[in-house]
Amino acid sequence: PVPHGVQGRSLLPLVRAGGRGEDRLAVTETVSSEGNRMIAVVDGRYKLIAEPGAGVGGSVREELYDLDADPLELDNLIASNAHTDTVGELRSAVGAYIAETIESQTEPTRMEDDVRGRLRALGYLD
Repeated sequence: PVPHGVQGRSLLPLVRAGGRGEDRLAVTETVSSEGNRMIAVVDGRYKLIAEPGAGVGGSVREELYDLDADPLELDNLIASNAHTDTVGELRSAVGAYIAETIESQTEPTRMEDDVRGRLRALGYLD
């Protein structure tokens, strides 16, 4: 049984099929160390990371990576004109995800000061 409030689908059918499944987008969400909502969409080859409100003037800060050519995600391709179609498709997916989940959002999750302090002491935060 799926716990109340959990969204998503079981990965068990994909595992049983040996990693071969339908062509789908994978969406993940987390909170950055600054407390901003971060959404990543992966289409198998490309990953778009969107951080709404974290860019200049409250815009969306984005990163795009070609996971086949750059599995360590070192080369941000967001400004590349060669990827405008991919960026557009993945942006649409982020927008759809936000629209679908906005009703279930309450207050943004903020990292508590003691947790932030422990992560800073371990070298994870500046």
